[in-house]
Amino acid sequence: MKQRVVLSVWHKWLALLVAIQVVIWLGTGLYFNVTEGQGDTARQVRQTVHHVGDVGSVSLLPLRQLAAPAPLKAELIWSLGKPYYVLWYNQPAHRYFPLERRVYDAQTGQPWQIGLQQVASVAQRAYRSDKQTASNTVMSAPVLITPPIDDLNNQQNPLWRVNVNDALNTSIYLDALTGHVVTFVNDDSRFRALMFTLHFMDYAGTGSFNNSIIIVFAVLTGMLSLSGAYLLFHTHAVARPLNEFEPHTNTQLTIRDKHSHTHSLCLSEHAGDNLYFALLANDISLPSECQGAGTCGKCKIVTNASMPVTPVETAHLSTQAIADGIRLACQHPARQFSEITIPVALPTSRSDQ
Repeated sequence: MKQRVVLSVWHKWLALLVAIQVVIWLGTGLYFNVTEGQGDTARQVRQTVHHVGDVGSVSLLPLRQLAAPAPLKAELIWSLGKPYYVLWYNQPAHRYFPLERRVYDAQTGQPWQIGLQQVASVAQRAYRSDKQTASNTVMSAPVLITPPIDDLNNQQNPLWRVNVNDALNTSIYLDALTGHVVTFVNDDSRFRALMFTLHFMDYAGTGSFNNSIIIVFAVLTGMLSLSGAYLLFHTHAVARPLNEFEPHTNTQLTIRDKHSHTHSLCLSEHAGDNLYFALLANDISLPSECQGAGTCGKCKIVTNASMPVTPVETAHLSTQAIADGIRLACQHPARQFSEITIPVALPTSRSDQ
């Protein structure tokens, strides 16, 4: 019995936790459904920056002459019309995973990283502003930031950030080494990212729906289902026993309600039920949160008879209450009682005086 009481408490807390997340799922799912197909406002102000130059017009240093460890792969890139070698020392599945690279000037062979003024120039070229707002558009000085980055939870590499004072507070993020544009973020995309975080329970900011929190939540939901099935079984198969080998007796029960009205009840075929269900079958409903499962301790009645005390009653009732004759109706067969007092009013049709 004590185990069932503890399980019932945990079941209720799990149900509350699951219910909160289900409401969040419904709300965020509705948001995605309503906003499906709407334009990405961050992309609307982004335009392509053409870095490519003419290979035939420049003299490139052979890769073998670079003073660098042998890479896994090498590529030639252009930044603002000048060529550079990028040497890759890892091959991550995604570009937001940690990147191990070195960049060299493809003409001189010197190590290179884009500078502050070059980043600002790329950001200016990447941002599309209409004629009416172009003169009022102001960009902040580029700032080199390292993870964690608030706007990009999954980003694990340093980036340049340039903020724009437009209506949606756009931020431009550029590669820390090459200056190539990584992404645009504004208030619309930030709110959408928040909705994704809530929908996929990515509260740790992993940038993935297959995160540890949602896995734990799935396990807890399974536990909720199992505990609910267990409590349901005990509610109907254990908490309401009928003695099939004992003939039904016409047990008479005198009931006094909170208004001192009394009623004499013939229990008939419900004499073998526990008192909670016997009264319920006669339209008398005692307070209960577990519907007679023996876990809430709410279905209190008062009796003058000497009744045994069950472990559930010991858990829910004080010593003084037990001494005063208070018992739980779900814990005793109805036939054990001859007179009881209940804390609710009898139905009008049941009141004899």
